[in-house]
Amino acid sequence: MRMIYLSICACTLLSFPACADTDSGENGNGSGNGTEKTVHQAASPVSMESLLDEMVSYEESAYWPVPAYRSLQTTSTDRRSTGPDKPYWFGNQDNTRYIRIGNDNADRRVEKVIFEQSGPGAITRIWTAGNVTHATIRFYFDGERTARLSVKGNDLTRLPFHIPDGLVVRHLHYDQHGGTSLHIPLPYQTGCKVTIDEADPDYGFAYHIGYRSYEEGTKVQTFTMEEAVRLGSKMDRTVTLLKNPPSYQEEQLCQAMQSLESGKRMTLTLPEGTNAVRNLVIRVNGGSRYAQLMRGLIVKMTFDGKQTVWVPLSDFSGGGIGACAVDSWYLSADGKGRSECRYIMPYCENASIEIENLSSQTAEVRIEARVSEWTWHTNTCYFHGSWRQEAGLQTGSDYDSNDNREWLFSDLSGRGVYKGDILTLYNYRDTWYGEGDEKIYIDGENFPSHFGTGIEDYYNTSFAPVEVFHTPFGGAVRADNESSFGYNTWLRSRNLDGITFNTSLRFYFELLGWAPATVLFSSTVFWYGTSDAEALHTSGENEATDPIPN
Repeated sequence: MRMIYLSICACTLLSFPACADTDSGENGNGSGNGTEKTVHQAASPVSMESLLDEMVSYEESAYWPVPAYRSLQTTSTDRRSTGPDKPYWFGNQDNTRYIRIGNDNADRRVEKVIFEQSGPGAITRIWTAGNVTHATIRFYFDGERTARLSVKGNDLTRLPFHIPDGLVVRHLHYDQHGGTSLHIPLPYQTGCKVTIDEADPDYGFAYHIGYRSYEEGTKVQTFTMEEAVRLGSKMDRTVTLLKNPPSYQEEQLCQAMQSLESGKRMTLTLPEGTNAVRNLVIRVNGGSRYAQLMRGLIVKMTFDGKQTVWVPLSDFSGGGIGACAVDSWYLSADGKGRSECRYIMPYCENASIEIENLSSQTAEVRIEARVSEWTWHTNTCYFHGSWRQEAGLQTGSDYDSNDNREWLFSDLSGRGVYKGDILTLYNYRDTWYGEGDEKIYIDGENFPSHFGTGIEDYYNTSFAPVEVFHTPFGGAVRADNESSFGYNTWLRSRNLDGITFNTSLRFYFELLGWAPATVLFSSTVFWYGTSDAEALHTSGENEATDPIPN
């Protein structure tokens, strides 16, 4: 086929400022008031309102946070799991597990404590499962003995203030089992405790509570009902934006088009200077074997001389194997060859986006990048995307055996913020494969600070769903069969619950199911890191060109 190449930067580019250790302004967009800052700082004090603003700020994603925080998680995971060299490391009794039982409240009522932290912080995500309709969940802030907030059962949609759909989500099996995911931030200055009473131990109650622990001295405005009511309309606007992300049509358009033959590559060179890609659209036409073509088109990105992205387009789109339709905050795709990425991508001097065709087919490929000026702060981070695949993995079903395995989902080195991921898989057996918990180790810790209760729980639903669903924070974008046989793709976006790390992040999923099975797992992770940060143990051309299972 005749080669056609076109590269256009559809804008007049000015001389942008060079990177510096200081800048003017606090917004990361060159619109500041002239006050010199060596770092980009979030709003102070931290409040429910400032966190809602941060939730829908792509710009905030690209910074190491100031004020700094650690991202942590408390869950109902099996308390017998105390270490990889100890019995029950793969234990699956993840229901009705509590930190302690106490009556240290004004009414001397016996309550089971499921979350308890001191110091400044904010709850960023609550996930619940289990039909505990007669129980009450209570929230105590800043050492108070009378609960400031409470809700009957585990139905977080019934909290006593307006929360629009999208910030709270009922799970797919809500009518049968209950279960909701809440993304409303709940900040506190000196501490927070969450309890539940009357949970049926025979039926069980499972939970995740993700939270930020801010460094000592951080000023935080503690949650109040008055503030929550006042912010009702802001929550509505937040959901509207989450469900209708901006497309940055007024930003400078740079594009490249090419008839890309097998073994060839195309490159879009971005404007020099201190800029950021605000929006990236990739369009693909042609090829009779769509799934294999999208897996064989490799997205590579280089910022300031370092390649930080190497991901098959099928997975970069969010759809995984088969490149199906996606609707989320950071990623969208139509399932027909158009994908859109809204992770912001700043660079200091130069950048390029490359697509290499490792497939056996020819395709028409178009890259469209919306680019604008960026003010560089000393805590600005680079965008990263990494991919890993392994076939022939064996799941176990004896949860009390230490002969089970864990799969390395991601291994990151350096300093950064973990912002989201995709798990795409092929299951060779008609049974649930996803009983395994996530285990995330930060900065070389000996015990994971994130220890979950199952794959579907991590992706914001419960009870082994086999249905496609989309939320602003992710979901299941592909589910081929009710039996769980075949292809499944999961996606999670981390807005307020991004995970900070100073030296390393190692992420594992346990390989557990309802019966022994063989699976193929692929992971794609999106994160921000410093110039020396990198992903380890990634996959490459051999895995990307493996035939896709039918």
